[in-house]
Amino acid sequence: MNEVKQKIVIVDDDDIALNILKNSLSDLYDVYSVCDGLKSIEVFKKVMPDLILLDIMMPDIDGISIYIAQNQNPILDKIPVIFVSAIDDIEYKVQLLEWGINDYITKPYNIEEVRARIKRTLHQAQEKRLLEQNLKILQNK
Repeated sequence: MNEVKQKIVIVDDDDIALNILKNSLSDLYDVYSVCDGLKSIEVFKKVMPDLILLDIMMPDIDGISIYIAQNQNPILDKIPVIFVSAIDDIEYKVQLLEWGINDYITKPYNIEEVRARIKRTLHQAQEKRLLEQNLKILQNK
């Protein structure tokens, strides 16, 4: 029996980083890559991923602007986001986490850490969906 893989979209303008992540995750997930941040929202709508890995610093549009646009779209706003960046400033990370991102991974990547954070974030998102479904069922009784 074939198990349906969860879908991840990686948005990063760095082809090398994009390929490292894609190759490291494709055995566990269906991985889609976007190197043009301006096209990311359209890809999100088309793919409807279970998780987004989003680079912060890109030339055409920054990851924070993409995150804001994603969260203003009721179709996409429940998709968990993990930011990836070379910025290793603790105050910056804390600010983003308080703002609502699901996690933050610093470049260069440790693939085992990336896999563990993705697995945890996907599990938390699934648990949240189940709780929301159960709450709706209880409210309709």
